[in-house]
Amino acid sequence: MKARPGTGGQRIDRAAAAALVAAGAAFVSAAVPDSPTPPAPPAAANLMFTAATVGNATICGCRGARAGGIARRVHLMKTWDAVSKGPAVWVDGGSSLTFASPQEIETDALILEEMRRMGYSAVTVSGLDLDPQVGFFDRTLGAAELPFLSANLTYHDTGLAPWPAWKSLVVPAAAGAADQRPIRIGVIGVTAGLAWNTAAGSRGRTLIASDPVEAVRKIYLEVRAASDLVIVTTSADENVMASLAASVPGIDLILSAVEHRAWDAPRTFGTTTALLAGDRGREVVRVAIRRTGTVVRFDLERIRLAEGEMPEDPETAARVGAALDRFNEESRSLMTAHAEKTPGPPIAPWVGAVSCVPCHAEANTVWTGSSHAHALETLKAVKRDYTRTCVLCHVTGWDNPEGGGFKDPATTPQLVDVQCEACHGPAADHIADPSAPYGVVKVPERCQNCHDKANSAEFEYTSYWKKIAH
Repeated sequence: MKARPGTGGQRIDRAAAAALVAAGAAFVSAAVPDSPTPPAPPAAANLMFTAATVGNATICGCRGARAGGIARRVHLMKTWDAVSKGPAVWVDGGSSLTFASPQEIETDALILEEMRRMGYSAVTVSGLDLDPQVGFFDRTLGAAELPFLSANLTYHDTGLAPWPAWKSLVVPAAAGAADQRPIRIGVIGVTAGLAWNTAAGSRGRTLIASDPVEAVRKIYLEVRAASDLVIVTTSADENVMASLAASVPGIDLILSAVEHRAWDAPRTFGTTTALLAGDRGREVVRVAIRRTGTVVRFDLERIRLAEGEMPEDPETAARVGAALDRFNEESRSLMTAHAEKTPGPPIAPWVGAVSCVPCHAEANTVWTGSSHAHALETLKAVKRDYTRTCVLCHVTGWDNPEGGGFKDPATTPQLVDVQCEACHGPAADHIADPSAPYGVVKVPERCQNCHDKANSAEFEYTSYWKKIAH
């Protein structure tokens, strides 16, 4: 019987499945109640998925929730037991990079080089990996020796794609395995999240992102014919994932990751399984693929790269740590030199905590004794106080639509640490007219902008509020 797509992202032969169910029932009836559960047999193949690293080459998060880092990913790869768990291939869904400064572009290149060292088999390019400024592409993606994928990116001038739309990953059977057929995984890369659907490519040539659903639909039959399992890897949100599953129902699995939006569990759209995984390199999703007769199925396991649980690869940690320390100190030197020669930029409508003291002395006393008042110190201790991806939750008025606010520790020192306005909002209008409504904080939602589940797993509003009640 010809296998066809089945529920849960699996391909199922009904007759074979029925036989398996019957055999399973017979086994259960004969089992000894107190018998220990035997270990699961090794998978025929494992696809290890990462995505949304967004420039975080090292660990990220508050105490009790710190996880991630390329060095932990490398340790997992190097210590993977292929004998007991089956062989593994590594695939990334994109959003590895972040562009804002020369040091961050160096960090981007570092992440891509470490992925090359790991031997990634496929890397999807996301919109966040591209930028409209000429030159970024050539210094990052263009210089990386990685097997990039995108089904919906083309050059405007030629209509040609910069990379393949999909790749067949053929995983040979392990020596001695009863079934010696290889597992064929068809990986389709979907580019999502590209602002205005355009970016600068090689030598400044314009890249255009087309409709991902239509792009996948065009190649699906080709991929299906050559694959035991069809997997889409991307950095798309849940809306794009649902559209893909509805429009191309034969897709077995869609894997994605978007900043701050991880799902607690996989979801099912028709016959397609989908998962929005953790971001910033905090976890690896294992797709354990097994074959029984003509049935190919998979299970998902989320492996958290947590501090204290997953060790770092020492060689990688030393190499990455030295590079990031250097990037941070380069930023410090450049920004300090600039601040010494140039007047600080206006911070309005932000004012800084010092302006709140005359009317709120008691609240200020509580604040100065809290961890919020020393938030940047925690980054100074690890040489990350001039690393943009680290300071976001340690300062006030960062990247806000109101304008002004924090720029860097050297030019806007009056806004370092988590001050009054980090929670209550910019206070210039309030100072001008204290009778006007101001400062109502929606809790715990406002707190969770930084103390989210991924960054601050131990956060519980009632107990945390007691530390800063004012």
